[in-house]
Amino acid sequence: MTRDGYHRVLGRQIWISQRGDGPPLLLLMGIGGNTAMWRPAARRLAGFSTIAFDMPGTGRSPLACAFPSGMSSLADLAAGVLDSLGIEQAHVLGYSFGGAVAQELAYRHPRRVDRLVLVATTFGVGAKPGSPLAIASLMTPLRYYSPRFLRMVAPFTFGGDSSPTDEELLDRRQRPPNVLGYMQQLGAIGTWTSWPWLGRLPQPTLIVMGAEDPLAPVANGHYMAARIPRAQLVVVPRAGHLLLLEGNERAYAAIDQFLEAPCSSRSA
Repeated sequence: MTRDGYHRVLGRQIWISQRGDGPPLLLLMGIGGNTAMWRPAARRLAGFSTIAFDMPGTGRSPLACAFPSGMSSLADLAAGVLDSLGIEQAHVLGYSFGGAVAQELAYRHPRRVDRLVLVATTFGVGAKPGSPLAIASLMTPLRYYSPRFLRMVAPFTFGGDSSPTDEELLDRRQRPPNVLGYMQQLGAIGTWTSWPWLGRLPQPTLIVMGAEDPLAPVANGHYMAARIPRAQLVVVPRAGHLLLLEGNERAYAAIDQFLEAPCSSRSA
């Protein structure tokens, strides 16, 4: 079952996309991303009711110039999305930038998060930085506007065997982020860290990292797994930053097992 539409969340118009039935699973996308980019993941996680939303200035959600754009505000917005759907608690999966929002959500609203999955992400300021070339390519949203630019930067930005599919190129270009909205997200991640309170996250946590990820070095996964009391780490060999968008079987098998998904999700 598919349920898409606008919801009023904390005074903003936010586009929310729901797929499937089952336990609720909130999906938080990487920087500049939109709900359409979750479609491959929603197919793989078909045993859940997946919930994705466009953050202000991305996808179909209008830019919120007056809305605070820090990580804590985005975490509150994520909790507001659950409120708008009448969901008390959900599993939460955060990918890349969305992993930072997921950590903040789990810290600020611990009762809203059942199990926490952090994929190809970081704990922010103090973490081992990505490669200079990879970081530089993220300073612009041009990859959302230009397929040629995306194909050019993908190998050194995302690592592994990254080669954007036609579906991914279409999903990126149809709803590219507002430039100011993208810059707001850059500002949010650039000044944020979860290191002081990672040890206080109460949720069972799975951390999935690509062994060849130039943006989110695997060392950061080891650091987070050592700090979060109930964390486990899975490192996927030969995988880069786009392991979820590329449908990496080992990554999805680990997530599926951790979340104890129904059998239907394993055959999706």
